[in-house]
Amino acid sequence: MSTLNNDEHIRDEVLTLRRDVKILQGKVDSDVKNQRAKYLDLFMKVSQVTTFTAIIYGAWMLFSFSRYYGVKYTDLAGSSFLIIFGVLNAMSILAIAIFPVFIVCLSRFDSKISYNLLIYKSRIKIAKSNYILSLIILNVFFSLWPFSLMLADNKYWILLPLFIPSAIFIIFAVLGRNHSKYKWTRRDKKYTLFCMFSYNLKVILCLITTLYVYTILKDRIGNVNVWLLAVMLAGMFFCLNVPAILVKQKKVRKALRVILIMIIVDVFFVFSFPFSNEVSRGISKVIGLNLSDECFVYDRKAMNRIPTNYIRNVPQDEHVVKLNIVANINDVYYLAVFGEDKSSMRLAGLQLTMTNCPKEK
Repeated sequence: MSTLNNDEHIRDEVLTLRRDVKILQGKVDSDVKNQRAKYLDLFMKVSQVTTFTAIIYGAWMLFSFSRYYGVKYTDLAGSSFLIIFGVLNAMSILAIAIFPVFIVCLSRFDSKISYNLLIYKSRIKIAKSNYILSLIILNVFFSLWPFSLMLADNKYWILLPLFIPSAIFIIFAVLGRNHSKYKWTRRDKKYTLFCMFSYNLKVILCLITTLYVYTILKDRIGNVNVWLLAVMLAGMFFCLNVPAILVKQKKVRKALRVILIMIIVDVFFVFSFPFSNEVSRGISKVIGLNLSDECFVYDRKAMNRIPTNYIRNVPQDEHVVKLNIVANINDVYYLAVFGEDKSSMRLAGLQLTMTNCPKEK
């Protein structure tokens, strides 16, 4: 009897365990489904907000484009360019704002390592007692790399700015640690390589931002003095690379994050206003809204509707003419006289056929 009772007890325990496992599996499956539903709901909300923001920003940028180039806003707002125009403009402006933010974030990490390697473990007592001033002086030396662009007569010299901050870091590290009680460890060598990589990356980001801004504004600023460019780059790099003070308070760290987010938003909108025309012009060419000086197949019926001062004949091919198209929106053409940016004529239904301009012989 005792054996039978034991068997029944074991059978009941097994059934209970199976039931508990099924319940747990059901709970896990339910939790997974709920988690997936939450992520899907979050994705849908983010997509809606992103689309709405792109429409609003695209409407604003198209309004700026219409005012600057003399194009009817109603034609632009009713076109399919609204969302893509806003997205591409926002990405272009964010590219200018985000690169400097990356430099600031990198500086927060490598400044702590720089302090540890170049000041805390240095044999120079003055550097230790005035560590903030020492970090600022080091930052001045690290910011001298733009002046090496003066030597860029040879194409290989353009790579020199990448090596200057790393070389300065190694020089100060060796001089400070010479005859010091702190010996070089494997961790110190890894941190040194990290700082060299970080400074090189910051130089590359700074150069990319500068070239990007210059590409946008090259029609406005023309040829820039090399010395002026070097001073501007050095000043910008110094400000972005200001050493981060070691902060332990959570409130201060949260405040710094809020300030960083505000800087990103402010830089985004500040750049949106002065660069809106230049960025809009570049984006409009990419998406086919602004055609500028383009060649078209000669069509007598269409050309009779266009005044002769808007038409330029192509000597290489009598069947091709050139027009200065400010905007083309659903077969509505905004034309400008050659040499001008703002449209002075609106024609619909021309049905022009664009072709490649023949090369000059």
